[in-house]
Amino acid sequence: MDWIFKGTIFLIVLGCNKNNCPIGTNNNQMIFKKNLDLIASYENGKKPVLVEEYRSAINYLSFVSGISSKADYSSTFGYQKREDFKNDMALWKKWYKKNKCLLTEKYVDSIFKKYNYTYPQ
Repeated sequence: MDWIFKGTIFLIVLGCNKNNCPIGTNNNQMIFKKNLDLIASYENGKKPVLVEEYRSAINYLSFVSGISSKADYSSTFGYQKREDFKNDMALWKKWYKKNKCLLTEKYVDSIFKKYNYTYPQ
């Protein structure tokens, strides 16, 4: 009987992976990835997007990650240089890989409040 108890504890500990994120981060992880995909699809010529959607995606990624974008915000939108697009995407993906478990509602809300930003629903 003792081995059943020890075996159960072992399986529980084995199942707890340090890479698992807290409950409540899945939605914001999905939004972060969706915004990365939206920008990449547009910049790679795969999908037309509305200006507001594009700017919202750039703002979300920039505010949440703290990594400013080099995308143009004047009368046109997008990246003037392909290299800037690739650099921004690489930085955001690196940030996401390292920090995706921080993307709780509390964290994201605090960032938006800090910058007085409202993410469109």
